[in-house]
Amino acid sequence: MLTLLGKSIPGILIIRPLPRLIFCQIFCLLILLPLLSLQTDAEVIFHKLGQFEIIQGKPGVVIGVPHGIADPYTDVIGYALALRTGAGAVIATRFCCRWTDHRRINVNRPTERAGVPPPLEALTDRATEIYELYRKLVHQAAQGPLGLYWEIHGNNRSESTGQIEVATVGVDRDLAREIKESYFSIRDTVLETETGVLKLDFKIEPLDQVHFSARSAKNWEVFQDAALVLQLELPKAVRFKKTPREAYIRILAEWMESVMRTVGKTRILQVQRSKPLENP
Repeated sequence: MLTLLGKSIPGILIIRPLPRLIFCQIFCLLILLPLLSLQTDAEVIFHKLGQFEIIQGKPGVVIGVPHGIADPYTDVIGYALALRTGAGAVIATRFCCRWTDHRRINVNRPTERAGVPPPLEALTDRATEIYELYRKLVHQAAQGPLGLYWEIHGNNRSESTGQIEVATVGVDRDLAREIKESYFSIRDTVLETETGVLKLDFKIEPLDQVHFSARSAKNWEVFQDAALVLQLELPKAVRFKKTPREAYIRILAEWMESVMRTVGKTRILQVQRSKPLENP
């Protein structure tokens, strides 16, 4: 029995409308619940010149983002790719601009200065300290041998506006050809439903000649520790604006998953080094 305004009303259940604020809160929660399952905890490590975020994911597979501020939106893209693919990630932000007296610390190698030939990069104590920490975190994210290491970069080079360039280590021509074909197939499928998004070409070593060949980074242990390395250079056109950025996050995530299937778990984890890894 329900008493309403001093009167008893037998056998009647009255449901009052929810206040608007509570209704909105419940509605938003129902909308957000599916998205919450995509979130992952990132450990943040602070340094006086910048910071690192480390995400634990699939053992042996790591996405590195060494220039999260210097290459705008690569930190956003790298984080999203880690969530979508389940890969581990190490994302570095700052280490440039006003935080370093406007000398970029390269992070994935123990040097400073950008856009110069390797002999002109400056080997410094602070760059060495940050590089050693980055290398340690990459192995921490790998949770063991580093099988497949991705690295995300961005560039403003006019000649590279219409393409993604991929520098590689441990990739032969047959594998490069298969990786390239996979990209085009996924790109075309995703962009069928997207209007006005540029169809980026795709260049990959050793099949193609690329401008951004990672020749400096290839001289150092992060690239040498991994069985396979794919360094992606993304043009400004798909980083700065939300619609193309989200489209290419989807394309790259599906493509990366395809590459992982192609390479296979056994091959990814068979890390071959010329010398044992010493205290990463």
